[in-house]
Amino acid sequence: MKGNLKKLWSVILAGTMLLGVTGCAAPALPGEETTPASAAQEAAAPESKAAEADAEGTEAPATVNAGEQDFTGVTVKVWGANDILNNADFEKYVAENGNGLTYEIVNADEVKLMSMVATGTAPDVWCLSAFSHGAMYAARGLYEPLTDYIANSDVFDEANFEDVENLYRFDGKEVGAGPIYGIVKDWSLDNQIWVNKKVFADAGLEIPDPEKIYTWDEIRDWAKACVEFDANGEQTRWGMGTTNNLYQLITGMICSVGKSMFSDDLSEVYIDTPEVRAAFEYWGDMYKSGAAISDMSTPGDWGGDSFALDKVGMLCCGYWFGNGTLAFNENAKDRMDDFMLIQAPSLDPANSANACMAGVGASIWSGSKNKEAAFKFIELYNGGDWARDRAITGYGNPAQTDLVELLPQNTEFQKQTYEANKFGMKNMITLKTNPYITAQGMESTFQQFFYEVLYERMTMDDAIVGMQEQFETLLAEGKEICGVE
Repeated sequence: MKGNLKKLWSVILAGTMLLGVTGCAAPALPGEETTPASAAQEAAAPESKAAEADAEGTEAPATVNAGEQDFTGVTVKVWGANDILNNADFEKYVAENGNGLTYEIVNADEVKLMSMVATGTAPDVWCLSAFSHGAMYAARGLYEPLTDYIANSDVFDEANFEDVENLYRFDGKEVGAGPIYGIVKDWSLDNQIWVNKKVFADAGLEIPDPEKIYTWDEIRDWAKACVEFDANGEQTRWGMGTTNNLYQLITGMICSVGKSMFSDDLSEVYIDTPEVRAAFEYWGDMYKSGAAISDMSTPGDWGGDSFALDKVGMLCCGYWFGNGTLAFNENAKDRMDDFMLIQAPSLDPANSANACMAGVGASIWSGSKNKEAAFKFIELYNGGDWARDRAITGYGNPAQTDLVELLPQNTEFQKQTYEANKFGMKNMITLKTNPYITAQGMESTFQQFFYEVLYERMTMDDAIVGMQEQFETLLAEGKEICGVE
């Protein structure tokens, strides 16, 4: 363990230096408005590794049905999901249904979290992205396997989970197989596209077919057609905004044609491919032309508010945005029929590319002393009446299949987005991730070299070589931490 901790802090320092070089901030983490350096570019692993939880099964937790236990006096510490936890209605719901348990919000970045892991004081429940953190923390032994807890639960049924749950499965060799290490709360196909029909009409564009798979080239053409400048040369309208980072976008693009940056056994990384090169060139063109919102050209936000103000033609961000955000925007709520949802674009229109790039869920820290109470909290947070209420309001897709039909379908806007979302779910693909390289490490590396190429400080060939070397280093470090040869 000491060796792992020493390695952890050396990688944290390396991650800090890397982020300093890129000039780009890391995505905000739970409990922090901004994030210092990505703490666990490669996180420490306890003595037991997820690789040991193989196809032979995992040791059943010493637990009875969590719903029957009295948790009076037990406080579950929770990291992340402050938007839900800082909620009077949820507090009341837990008080009425938690069998006496209470919860406490832990505010920490990943540096502090890993320090708490090292001292045995980490939070019991971690609420994070399944895409970015599910298999990654499982591979390091930081997540408790939940398969047997689920089998003993009156709230969850493994057979009732949507395919998005595969992002939380890891058998030591393959993401999407083996034990479950977390339960998704609500989620979306994050590379579907929102269209502002008013902007499209003004740009002379036809309204898209919500069930057709368009190409990324077509999306770029539309985005460029939406761009406008005023008489002074200032940009006043953009083609596309997105909540997805470069790593997510590139992964979604190349997976749309069955490609991956990793070998089947996850032991090698491939950056010098036509698909990765094309993705770099694509987003470089989108940024330089002002077709995509970037730090080179921004309306002052990522695109959400500007979309409602008819300053952005498209958003790449998934179903959650509609009923959960756009419907509450003062500039959009009274004209929701001006907006629509279409399918995710693909490099090949014959192949679907709808995928979850986030999927926030909840996992139990493997070192928790309150695992039964922690699972009871997850049942309350991700299941039961609370999950039903969230499905009814349409804050995203429920992770439980039997709740999907509860998504709102009252207005024409809700009906259109429901059908487009439902069509996308039938054609969902699971993105291939590598648990040995953190999502933060992937994004930081892509950002660093992307901007070097974008500002013509480096050739594409040199950037490919640099990324390949950096990813190979991150992969080797991650495999060492996880005890994988």
